[in-house]
Amino acid sequence: MFEFFDGFENDFAHNLQFYETPPTVNMDYTHAVNLAIQRHQVLLAVEMAGRRFPKFSENYMKFLDGQLREINFQIAISS
Repeated sequence: MFEFFDGFENDFAHNLQFYETPPTVNMDYTHAVNLAIQRHQVLLAVEMAGRRFPKFSENYMKFLDGQLREINFQIAISS
């Protein structure tokens, strides 16, 4: 019936699932979208910092800190 899936585990070196056990927290659509947008902004900031400066250099960290402040990402901002 499902010949396509026979030996499927052997074809791939790793499991593509994010979680062993799926999260049980309920979240509304707007909150999920806002988190996705914020994640995208953080990834863009990290990529821009990496293109401009050697990773983890003082200039890299200052630039990244400034970018994270611009998007108001409070968790990652240094004190």
